[in-house]
Amino acid sequence: MIATGYRNDMTVLPGLEPANGVHTITTLQDAVEAGAGWRRFLDSPGPIVIGAAQGAGCFGAAYEFLFNTAYQLKKAGLKKRVPLTYVTAEPFLGHFGIGGLPGGECLLKLFCKKEGIQAVTGTAMAEASPGKLLLDDGGALDFAYAMVIPPFLGQHVIAATAGLADGKGFVPVRDAYQSIAHPSIYAVGVAAAVTVPWATAIPVGIPKTGFPTEVQARVAAANIAARIRGEQQTRHKELRRHPRHLRHGRRQQRRHDSSLTACSRRARQACSSPDRRRTPPSSPSRSTSCGRPARVMSACPDRAGRLAANPRKAI
Repeated sequence: MIATGYRNDMTVLPGLEPANGVHTITTLQDAVEAGAGWRRFLDSPGPIVIGAAQGAGCFGAAYEFLFNTAYQLKKAGLKKRVPLTYVTAEPFLGHFGIGGLPGGECLLKLFCKKEGIQAVTGTAMAEASPGKLLLDDGGALDFAYAMVIPPFLGQHVIAATAGLADGKGFVPVRDAYQSIAHPSIYAVGVAAAVTVPWATAIPVGIPKTGFPTEVQARVAAANIAARIRGEQQTRHKELRRHPRHLRHGRRQQRRHDSSLTACSRRARQACSSPDRRRTPPSSPSRSTSCGRPARVMSACPDRAGRLAANPRKAI
C-alpha cells in the first residue's frame, strides 16, 4: 500500500521562498523557517499576506494560520498597525476545495470582519518578489511577511515508477483504492489521484488528508486482506462521496453559483457589506490595500445565515 504523502509544488508561484519573505508551513523545515521569519518580522512589522495558491487543496492550514496570525498580532500589540490580507483561489470564503461547509462562508466573513482581515477570493497569484505579491489580474499586495500554501505533487519515487503515476505523481486508483495500472498495488491519502468534483474559475485542489485518508486506508486494508484470503474485494468508497459534508458542498456550490438562496435579514447584517445592504455578487464591498476589489458574495443558505447571526449555535 502506497501512502507516501506529498511534496510541495513551488513552481506554481515563482518567488515562493523565504529569501523573498514568502514562507509556507507544509513541511517541518518550511515551518521552522516560517517561525524564524516571524521573529524577524516582529523586529520590523508591516503588512501581512496569507494565502492559498491556485491548485492548492490544503485550505484548512491556510485558515488556521490566518487566524493564528491575527491572534499573534493582537498579542504583540500590532493589530491596529499591521494590515492582514487573505488571498485565495477559492471562489468564496469557506469553499475549502469541497464546495463549502454548512454556514462556513458567512461565519468566515463574520470572523474576518471581527479581526479586521481583508479577503481577496477567486484570485491566482502570478509572482512573488521581496515585499510584493503580484496577482494574475495585475493587482499587487505589499507585505513584510507572507505565508502561502502551495499545491501538492506526488513523491519523486512514485512519479519515477513507469506507468504507476499520473502527470502530478499521484496514483490513479479504482474506488477500492487499487491501482488501475498495477492491481497488486494500492494507494491512499494524498498519494492517490482523485478527480476534483468542482469546476471553478481559478483551479482549486481537494483535501485528501486526515479523515478521508483514514477511510481510504480502511477500505484498502480490507480489500488487501480479502485478496490474501482468496476472496473478492467487497469494500469500495469514492473520496468524493465521503464524508457527508462533500455532498452538502455540492448543494452549497450550486446555490452559491446560481444565487438562488438569499441571506435572511439577520444573516445579511452579519455577512454582507459594512453598510449592511445586500451587495450583488459582482459588486465589490471594499478594496484591498492595492485598490483591488475584494469579492464578497451575498448568497447564503438560510441555515448558514442563522449560524452567522448566532455563532454560538455552531459550537
